[in-house]
Amino acid sequence: MQHKDNIQDVSSLTAALKALLEHQFSGIAVLGEISNFKQHSSGHRYFTLKDAKASLQCVMWRSTPLRFQPTDGMKVVATGDITVYPPRGNYQLTVRSMKEHSAGDLLKALEELKKKLESKGYFDAARKRQLPAFPRRIGVATSGTGAAVRDIVSTLERRWPMAEVLVRPTIVQGDEAAPDIRSAIQQLDSLHCDVLIVGRGGGSIEDLWAFNEEMVCDAIYSSHTPVVSAVGHETDITLADFVADVRAATPTAAAELVSPNQIDVRGWLTQTENKVAHQVHRSVNEAQMRLDDIIGARGLGTLHSLISDFSNSIAVAGKRMSRSVHTVIKDEQRHLSTLHRTMAISDPERPLQRGYALLKHKNNVLSSTAILHQGDHIEIVTAKQYVEAIISSTEEKVREKDI
Repeated sequence: MQHKDNIQDVSSLTAALKALLEHQFSGIAVLGEISNFKQHSSGHRYFTLKDAKASLQCVMWRSTPLRFQPTDGMKVVATGDITVYPPRGNYQLTVRSMKEHSAGDLLKALEELKKKLESKGYFDAARKRQLPAFPRRIGVATSGTGAAVRDIVSTLERRWPMAEVLVRPTIVQGDEAAPDIRSAIQQLDSLHCDVLIVGRGGGSIEDLWAFNEEMVCDAIYSSHTPVVSAVGHETDITLADFVADVRAATPTAAAELVSPNQIDVRGWLTQTENKVAHQVHRSVNEAQMRLDDIIGARGLGTLHSLISDFSNSIAVAGKRMSRSVHTVIKDEQRHLSTLHRTMAISDPERPLQRGYALLKHKNNVLSSTAILHQGDHIEIVTAKQYVEAIISSTEEKVREKDI
């Protein structure tokens, strides 16, 4: 509906745009990279076509034939019609056919970097380290909000609450992500952690791309602390997974890999305690049997005599030791009393109790006024007061007793 002064309502304007766009952009072919490809349970396919500067929402109905399996990062040519959905005021490309153009630029760059890092030995199995059995400090580099950090922390608290968990909130997506992930790894590595978890939740290849950056791979490779990568879901693979000492399918799985189950550990300790107790009991019984054999072979009277002599020797030695210790204690007590008296006499506060004052200049006690000059600040300390003063004159006065 058009009103006076050429004002149109939203419905009229959207309808006009729909007619214009759908008429002008029918049967067009669009080149771009696939992102966020999803096949709905209904059979319809939803995805985004994008390049370096823009993105376009797309839909391909299940009745449209497709002769290959689209994947994120794949470069394709999609042919179809621009359609407008008035209730939301947005437009999309309804794809009627699609063919693979070439490997996407992202995947090409990823493959080139993968070959480079592999040639440098970043993926060598021989350099990968075992995870500690009982970590005391666990570092976590991931987003400070979201499901990933909650899953990791809750799993660690449940399985191994004895460990200290250091979470370094990290940018995990966008242009600033790779430098921040590198810094997080380096910071946690410097804090003497026993193991590090580095990762985030799931997403598209673009969302996870920071974990394919060379600077992140370098940080993982250079870390002195074993690193577990936990990027995305089980099907998501990044270069960080290849470089890390261990790759976990999910953030929760990473937390389980680095932490023993306290219930299992307690059970193992109980079982070990029982084994040790059994062994001790067995050793005592064997020793008792050997002792009985000795008594039977040498005669009970001789053994009792030896035991009695040995007991007497121990008693005499104990009395001598007791007297020696008592003497040492008394000597030390006398020495301590002497030190107390000396300290009391030397106490600088003692003259103050008798009415004298203590002079300080620049936090040093003055033993002579010869170093003072007119205008100097001094402190006068008595038993009950603290006074600041300024020297007005340094003229020397002669006392009667000096004449």
